[in-house]
Amino acid sequence: MDSIFGNITRIIVAVLSLAGIYISYKSQRVTDRRRFPIRPQSMPLGYRVIFAICILLILCNIGIFVWQLLYSSTSIKINSPQSNEYVMPQQVISGTAKNIPPNNKLYVVVYSKSARKYFPSETAVSIQPDGKWVVHLAIGASTDQGKAFTIIALLMEEKDCNRFEFVMKRPDFSGFEYLPEVSKIYDSIDVYRK
Repeated sequence: MDSIFGNITRIIVAVLSLAGIYISYKSQRVTDRRRFPIRPQSMPLGYRVIFAICILLILCNIGIFVWQLLYSSTSIKINSPQSNEYVMPQQVISGTAKNIPPNNKLYVVVYSKSARKYFPSETAVSIQPDGKWVVHLAIGASTDQGKAFTIIALLMEEKDCNRFEFVMKRPDFSGFEYLPEVSKIYDSIDVYRK
């Protein structure tokens, strides 16, 4: 997403430069007309070259922006269950993922709103070649009937996953109070326990 904003910024800068050159040329033309009533023939070569470079920069940045927007942006979506749906204590959660960066892993996390804790999948979720993924997760305890939960799909870099999984495997693990700062949330849905 940061690179998309970077491209937008470059496009805006190129457009402003182009506008500045055009305004500068027009004001020069007006000044020349006051001194000499004869109309100048055309834009001087220097203005035309800079004008062409600015247009080329704008077109290149627009092309890069569209390409990144359509083809290279990471996308993770939870398809099932649906938001605000009632779920089973052991629930199948499925979704799709697209353009996952190398050395990143997908985790699905259940957030208990009443306990205020995060309970991730024990290991990273396996993504199929077609982008589909499925994970089986426990949603709350037997006493959590009717309570609200949030299911979260997040990415973490592989180097941070080992520590994350190590903490989860400890015998005294009772959920995370917060998610690691290195994780990036891509989708979340609210559900209720049956």
